Formats: sequence, structure tokens, C-alpha cells
Amino acid sequence: MIDITPIEKDALTFKARSEAYEITDDLTFDAANEDLKAIKAKYKEIEAKRVAITKPQNDAIKQVNALFKPPLQYLKDAEELLKSRILVYQTQKERERAIAQAEAAKKVEEEKARLAAEAEKLKASASLEDRVQAMIMESQAKTLAVAEAPKIGDDKISIKTRKDVAVTDLKAFLKAIIDGHTPVNAITVNMAVVRAAWKTGHPFIGCSEIEEKSVAVRS
Repeated sequence: MIDITPIEKDALTFKARSEAYEITDDLTFDAANEDLKAIKAKYKEIEAKRVAITKPQNDAIKQVNALFKPPLQYLKDAEELLKSRILVYQTQKERERAIAQAEAAKKVEEEKARLAAEAEKLKASASLEDRVQAMIMESQAKTLAVAEAPKIGDDKISIKTRKDVAVTDLKAFLKAIIDGHTPVNAITVNMAVVRAAWKTGHPFIGCSEIEEKSVAVRS
């Protein structure tokens, strides 16, 4: 196992020296440049040690992943294929089930109405037997319910519905941003497309070139 202590000590020394720097003249400027080159060199040295340890492991992992990728992909393809076909069938059956449930509910309501109407007629009768029958009919009407149609498929396999939002009218969406009704941060600019258009000499409206300065160190 590599001893990280001296490596960390060197890095901390450079960090402390950088924090103490005040570049006020050419002498300190030149010194800072030398230290910067030394920092980059030390970084490459430490990075090389890290890669020497991790590369064999990463290469081994890549080989294992490459070995298992085809059969796993075959299974994923098989899963997606069956899921799509199950979804089509289940969706159709659920539609049929919903129609059957609606028809059953309609029949129940019709039967409730029939019993209620018959009960009202019997209530007006002078016969005690008829009035008792009316009460029985009213009770029956209250207890009538639609029997739930059986569901198809395995309990472990079901249709999941995930709700999301999509931009279905891009022009209207962009106009809402321009008009201030939608915040600008609702969209993300594809800078790769913007840069490509700029490089071909056909920049998009609203784009301009900017400069960002940084210090480059050559080894």
C-alpha cells in the first residue's frame, strides 16, 4: 500500500505557499511563475502514481463489463419487448374491463330505480304485506353494488403510470418566455449548437463572442 503522507505533505506545502503569495513586482511575479510550473509538475507526478494503481483495476473492470454486456443487453431487449407487448394487451383488456364495469354500473342503477319505483307503489297500498315488501325493496336497492371485474395478469406485473410534463408547442413556450410569462431559466441553451453555428459563420441572433482569460502552463 502506498504511503500517502509524504505526498499529501508536499501538496499542502505548495498550497500554503500559494496562499501566502503577494505578487507586487516582477521578482515575485517570476517566482510565482516558477512555483506554478512546479505545482503542475508535482500534480502530474502524483497523478501518474494514482493512475499506476487505478489503471489495472479500471482495465479489469472494463474487461468484465465488456464480457457481461452482450448477455445483459439481450435480456434487457427481451424484457423491453415483452413489456411493450404486455402493455398493449393489458391496455386493451383494461379498456374492455372499464366498459364492462360502466355497463354493469348502469344496470345496477336501472335496477335501483326499478326497485324504488315498485316500492313507492307498494307504500301507497293499504295492505301491510305490500308495505313490508316496499321496505324490503328499498333495503335491496341500497345494498345493490357493482361487482368488480377480475383483473388480468400476475400480481407482480402491473401497468405503472408515470405523469410528466412535455413542451408540446415550442413556439408558444418561447413566446411566453419573451413576453415574461415564463422565466428564462425554464430552458437550457444547447451551447454545442450555438458554437457550431458561430464557427460556420452563421451565428444565431442574440449571440456574441466573449473572452475568458486563464493562465496556461506548458511543461
